[in-house]
Amino acid sequence: MQIPRLGKYQLAPGTITLGYAALANLGIRHVAREFMDQAAEALAAPVALGVLDRSKALYVGISRGSATFTVQLEIGSRIPLVETAMGQALLVSLPEAEREEHLALAVDKHPEKGMLLRKTMDRAVADYEQYGFVVSTGEWRPDIFAAGAPLVAADGSGTYAFNCGAPPHHFPPERLYNEVGPVMASLVRVVDDALNGRRPHRPDETWMSPSKTGGTYNRPEHGGP
Repeated sequence: MQIPRLGKYQLAPGTITLGYAALANLGIRHVAREFMDQAAEALAAPVALGVLDRSKALYVGISRGSATFTVQLEIGSRIPLVETAMGQALLVSLPEAEREEHLALAVDKHPEKGMLLRKTMDRAVADYEQYGFVVSTGEWRPDIFAAGAPLVAADGSGTYAFNCGAPPHHFPPERLYNEVGPVMASLVRVVDDALNGRRPHRPDETWMSPSKTGGTYNRPEHGGP
């Protein structure tokens, strides 16, 4: 449900009890915490962890770092799938048929935006295939530009997504593609390595270096927002 005055989204009361009980056992939150903190501090913007919750993306963890602004999203916030970096990151990791079902639901709900939603999803798939991350440039809220990347648990327990968002002046598209997106993709790799015992759970200072995040990309021309 939405809190009208603040524009926040949160789970309905009956869902919160179950949701937070499940969160207590979500080991990825504990493994990812220090890596998320480090990324949030370096990017000076909140870094969040989310999961697919029916037709929404659900925030299950957030690190705020040294951000001097707020995007008014908290643990328990539920946000759209197609129009957000968090949601897109979750969708691109799904089989095509399942992804199309979610897209069709979004189009049915907002038929006036059908063409834009499909173009947005096509862009997300193309970006993920080429770069390993997705970006959103104000499709949901014009005050939030963000990048995200999915993590598919090796044990089959689920799919997660990391994202980092900020106002456009802090994250212009060039920075999303050249810095924020690569850091999100690298965050997925190091957390996956930590979950599977391939690296220590405590982060070092090297995983966000350009050589580790994949370097710099040229911003593609998509012909849309």
